[in-house]
Amino acid sequence: MNTADEFLAKKHLFQLGDLPTETPHPKTLQLSEWAQSDLDRALATLRRIDLEALEKIVRLKAEVASLFHSVADTLDAGNKIYLVGCGATGRLSLSLEYLWRSQHPGSDQVRSLMAGGDVALVHSLEGFEDFPEYGARHLLELGFGAKDLLIGSTEGGETPYVIGAVEKATQVSERKPLFLYCNTSRILLEKVERSRRVLTDPKIDSYCLDTGPMALTGSTRMQASTVLMLVIGLALEFGRDVDRAFQELDRWISFLRSAQIIRLKEFILKESEGYRQGDHTIYSVGEFAITVFTDTTERAPTFNLPPFDNPKHLTDRHSLSYVMIPSAQTSEDSWRALLAGPLASGAFATVRATGSCDAPPPRATVVEAASGKSAGYAAIPATLVVVTVTRVSCGT
Repeated sequence: MNTADEFLAKKHLFQLGDLPTETPHPKTLQLSEWAQSDLDRALATLRRIDLEALEKIVRLKAEVASLFHSVADTLDAGNKIYLVGCGATGRLSLSLEYLWRSQHPGSDQVRSLMAGGDVALVHSLEGFEDFPEYGARHLLELGFGAKDLLIGSTEGGETPYVIGAVEKATQVSERKPLFLYCNTSRILLEKVERSRRVLTDPKIDSYCLDTGPMALTGSTRMQASTVLMLVIGLALEFGRDVDRAFQELDRWISFLRSAQIIRLKEFILKESEGYRQGDHTIYSVGEFAITVFTDTTERAPTFNLPPFDNPKHLTDRHSLSYVMIPSAQTSEDSWRALLAGPLASGAFATVRATGSCDAPPPRATVVEAASGKSAGYAAIPATLVVVTVTRVSCGT
């Protein structure tokens, strides 16, 4: 049997387009038209869908309270929490580790891992996510121990890499791993065998954060990743104080509901016009650069755009946007600023030998434009428009 026959024999395992998070949202079927002819309507619709997703989480306060206590118990005991994800959920895991390290300098109690390693921050790596053994191996290589807690987040609830890590955690730790997902339990139990295995495992605590379809079809970096990062982040921030955590969530929802869209509209129009003229954009970021970086990374697969390019490997297809950290002077400085800690690529030599996973393993080479130096980008035949990104809080 050849490779094609092998795939066809098990293709049903990967035909997941009818999962709610992968289906079109009924409120945004005309979004591409509105983006061009009625931007106010487009932005108002996106905000409404964001609010609907956040309000669903408010109603899950009682259901997720045990998650908060599991996080607090682990941290209070001096043990570690490992966050695992793939693609957008992997990037949110790395972002949460950054936020933890920023608020707790010197602490390594929160660790993260994602399919493809840290290099997947720069561009999507296909293939890694399809192998549960990679998730399990990556977890062990990072030192996961008998008293540590694993939190797996997968918007679809079916990612093999995340499932592999979660199931391995049941074998290693005395603490039950937590499994968070955004499709309904019913559809996963009916359609996806590997999800059914996790959801029915008494050694795993599962949490359904049902968001429904994404505002952009299949773009799970939107509502799904938002609620996953929110719930885990609130647990890390507030621990057992669930009431206070949800008061903060209510405050943020009120801010989002009343925020003026006009400022965002002006920015969109200006950036869009720059791209039409053949310009490129650099986002100049100080703190929390990883949140901007992950968003620009996600644009490439969503809109079929060139990913971040590396001046050490010149190309004719340049990314439309870049991130610059003015305080960083080298690529290594940039990575440390992005991650608030050392690089941990998690590269596996065996990946090269795998037919469906022929991308090179993660490397610690970084886009130079992520540092204060812009050397190497003289090859870009266009204007670089610098956009300074500053912190926004719900109190302003």
